[in-house]
Amino acid sequence: MRKLVFLSALLLAACAPDRLFPGTPRFLHERGTGRTAADSTLTIPPGEHAWATAVRFPDGYDWELDTCAVDGTVWIDLYCDGTLYKSYPAGASIHPDMHRYAGGHLYTDYSTGTETVVFCDGTECFRFSGRETLRGFVLREDGIHTLGQDRDGDGFTYRIDGREAYRSPTGVVVGDPSRRSGALMEDGDRLYYCFSQGPVGNKSFHIMREAERYQVLNTAGIVYDVRIAGGKAYWVQRQRVSLVLMAEGLAAPLHLDTGDNPRSCRIVSGPEGVLVGVNAVRSGVGHSFIQTSGGEVFAVDTGCSLVDILCDGGGTGWLVAGPDGTPARFVRSDGSALALPAGGFLAARDCALLRNGHLYLALSGHCGEPGRLIVDGEVTEIVFNGYFTSVTVE
Repeated sequence: MRKLVFLSALLLAACAPDRLFPGTPRFLHERGTGRTAADSTLTIPPGEHAWATAVRFPDGYDWELDTCAVDGTVWIDLYCDGTLYKSYPAGASIHPDMHRYAGGHLYTDYSTGTETVVFCDGTECFRFSGRETLRGFVLREDGIHTLGQDRDGDGFTYRIDGREAYRSPTGVVVGDPSRRSGALMEDGDRLYYCFSQGPVGNKSFHIMREAERYQVLNTAGIVYDVRIAGGKAYWVQRQRVSLVLMAEGLAAPLHLDTGDNPRSCRIVSGPEGVLVGVNAVRSGVGHSFIQTSGGEVFAVDTGCSLVDILCDGGGTGWLVAGPDGTPARFVRSDGSALALPAGGFLAARDCALLRNGHLYLALSGHCGEPGRLIVDGEVTEIVFNGYFTSVTVE
């Protein structure tokens, strides 16, 4: 049976997502050359543009099935408004959480046997001792802020341009690394993150504001997600048979029906407070909903699932997947809906964005089908042997 990639059903999980592929091909351990392909003659006019990143394999390589070495170079392509702009050798950085477009540049990372290395546009930025999985990445005026979980053993490190700013030898980073900035949370002009310590059933949760301890959460039961919004800590936890949103010691019940078993929860900063997306199952049937911190509930059709919540100053909406797990429509909070082309899938959360009220999607295709870049109802098809990993408006 073919091992197709269905990631959209996993995107709400608060824990780290599974690898994109079921094996570890040898080329994942091979460094890229650092050389870029020839620049496109494309001239970029002033103003904002839609940028998309994609991983492209040599023709004939079945990236949905094969785990053997690739005969040829794997590329990370950068598209501007649907047109190929530049290409970089992917090396070991093909996974969506190992490359990102930010501030006009493509940043990639990988680990050697003893170090972690970060590149910008194919040129090394910095390296540091220790093998880390970057669970957070934010570009700021004072440098590149990273949150790296140790690949070997416990502990994590918060760094600025590779320099250690805070180190926990036992902490485990909490938060979804597939968020746009990973587990690093931007709130106002500050950065926050959360980590847990202790054995299962007796964990403590600590919120940091950059290199300073900000708050220790008074939690109980299973904690699904943590988010800082407006300087306030929000978290979702399971208490016996109920699911609650906590904030400043106050508990707001979430709209679980009798018999619902929550599978995933995600907190998103909204125009006022936060929104919580919940995917639950009852008697084998999916049940999903969105609830605001003010108590308003938006239901998702029975049998369908919530893929992601998208918020922007121009509005709020959510992606809904059909019974087959692929994105089917985008629903705005005012009730209007946009149907999406059939057959596409999201390879990473960063492939969906709401910006100035407009929806941007980078849908990848299965089995040789073209990829699709979508802006509201406008679709641009792009034929390539691979998958999209992000869409950004800058």
